[in-house]
Amino acid sequence: MGLGLVPIVKKVIMAGYADSDGVFAKIFDINGQPLLPEIRGHEDQIYRIIFSPDGRLIATASWDRSIKLWNAADGKLIRTLTGHGNWIYGLAFSPDSQILVSGSKDRTVKIWSIDGQLLHSLSGHIEPIRDVTFSSNGQLIASASEDGTVKIWNLNGDLLKTLRGHIGAVYGVSFSPDNKTVASASLDGSIKIWSTEILTSDKVLERGCNLIRDYLKTNPNVEEGDRMLCRGR
Repeated sequence: MGLGLVPIVKKVIMAGYADSDGVFAKIFDINGQPLLPEIRGHEDQIYRIIFSPDGRLIATASWDRSIKLWNAADGKLIRTLTGHGNWIYGLAFSPDSQILVSGSKDRTVKIWSIDGQLLHSLSGHIEPIRDVTFSSNGQLIASASEDGTVKIWNLNGDLLKTLRGHIGAVYGVSFSPDNKTVASASLDGSIKIWSTEILTSDKVLERGCNLIRDYLKTNPNVEEGDRMLCRGR
């Protein structure tokens, strides 16, 4: 069963298993009145359904291994994204509504543009991925997996950090609004809060420069151009 709220909380959308006419989703106003005809098109259960932050799109992730984008104004299908090899559990829009990230039972995280282009397919988890999310600045992606870990990626698909500590499958992950922490929720019964400070490139560069600054200044084998690497830091 999927449930999503448009950011301005004037519409609610829900979806789930099929009825006699196929898999469907419904959009309601906050008073429970249907706004559009039922959305149909998937061939299996819709597991996750979300509005884009700008409220213009609806994205659905299904056990039929596809993601579908719909016009939130009229419920019409815009396009279908295919590429996952198994059920899709996790789905999230970037803050600017231009990128989607998905996580699947096939153990991959995929990054898509809303025009349907697959930008990156990320591997690293060894069990199904249950949740994915963007940081509020749109620069980081977190994925939560049944392997008990949370992984942090950048938009280029680089793995920045693997967060280990849970002893059960991780089903939920979320960045704080200031992007300084990540929260993860696990079947081990715990919620863990992680610092993201070391993930930013500026912090990593600053720490690296602190370690090698004297070396760059004093080692006679360092080329003159390389001595400038940490100037100003």
